[in-house]
Amino acid sequence: MDTNLPKEEQAIVMAFGKTSLYADFAYEMAHMLLPLWILHLGGTAVTVSVMESVAEFARMGGAISTSRWGGTTENQGLFVRIGYGLTAVVTPLMGVVSAPGALILLKSVSWFGKGLRGPARDALVSGVIPKEWLSRSFSRIQTLDQTGGIIGPLVATVLTGTVSVQKLFYLTAIPGALCFFWAVSASKMVQKHTLSLSGGSSGDQGPPKDFLKGTLSAGQDGWIPTLIGGTLLKTSIFPATLLMFRFNEQSGMPIIMGAGFILSSVIHVASGLFLSFKPIDPEKRFDLLPGPIILSLAIILLLLPSGGSMNYIAGMSLWGAGELWTSIAVKTRVSSQLGAGQKNKGFSQLEIFSTTGVILFQPAAAWAWEHGHSLNVLEVTLAFIATGTFLLLKTLPRQGKHSIKT
Repeated sequence: MDTNLPKEEQAIVMAFGKTSLYADFAYEMAHMLLPLWILHLGGTAVTVSVMESVAEFARMGGAISTSRWGGTTENQGLFVRIGYGLTAVVTPLMGVVSAPGALILLKSVSWFGKGLRGPARDALVSGVIPKEWLSRSFSRIQTLDQTGGIIGPLVATVLTGTVSVQKLFYLTAIPGALCFFWAVSASKMVQKHTLSLSGGSSGDQGPPKDFLKGTLSAGQDGWIPTLIGGTLLKTSIFPATLLMFRFNEQSGMPIIMGAGFILSSVIHVASGLFLSFKPIDPEKRFDLLPGPIILSLAIILLLLPSGGSMNYIAGMSLWGAGELWTSIAVKTRVSSQLGAGQKNKGFSQLEIFSTTGVILFQPAAAWAWEHGHSLNVLEVTLAFIATGTFLLLKTLPRQGKHSIKT
């Protein structure tokens, strides 16, 4: 396996990594304040669930837009810029709101941007990075992303009490501006690199006209099981906001709540660094197992009715590792199965399907554990993880059959 990634491609990975770093710095700085801010505005756990659900609908809208119009490198770059730009603009505005409904609206706009940029960014990265480097590249981007997720809450924690909540939200405009700068830079780098590889022509043919026939109908090539398996695994990953709010509502210990969130982010970064040097091979079954196993243990600890502070801290730590490992494994599997012209469509479909799963499952799960049915939620979640893992393992490429023919 080639261990040397060309400098130009390294620069692309790092540019997208910096984009994600500053995006998460801005959003997670605000995110750290959201549970308390929602309580201050008179919200409840149901409010959080509604906010997450509406935001997921908006995210699906962004993913549908990318799927429909993101078939070229140029359009994918445009959606990356718009997507990160929306998040950079609306996050500081969260400090202006005086009612939960306005906060729901702002998060929805931000999540529309996330749905717009996510599949486009993954398609751009997987289109220019060699297959053997994909999991490491995704891991490095995710590591920088979560590093911002640590810095943001730490800044919020340090400044809380000396700076008003509103001003903390306003301060997110600084990393937001840096995020947009790197989003523009990264997308331009990819377009320039694509032109150099194609000898001056765009090289973009867009998704093949028979994409649905060539992928969704090609069950023997594994796309349908991969799509469903990835959807079930992504659906089983609860939003940190909901997990934090549930613990804080039950325990009344916001300091422990914040400590668990920060520790989760630290473990997430450590896992990303590990996978940056220990790549996931989509053709090796064992490489896909750690993420779902760790995620299962985390969910058990976080959702047990008798769980206390130690369970929460341990569960959030495992959640950070399991979420990272599972996400990278799913992305690597999707990219390994699709041809060059199919990647944007494939990542968009995964985003749409998984968002639908989140919209249907997580509000019901939040209602169930509010009414004392945590064990039932736990059983369903573990069933999702087990089924999703089975489908991904079942559809690993046979030797010499690495992707669907276009």
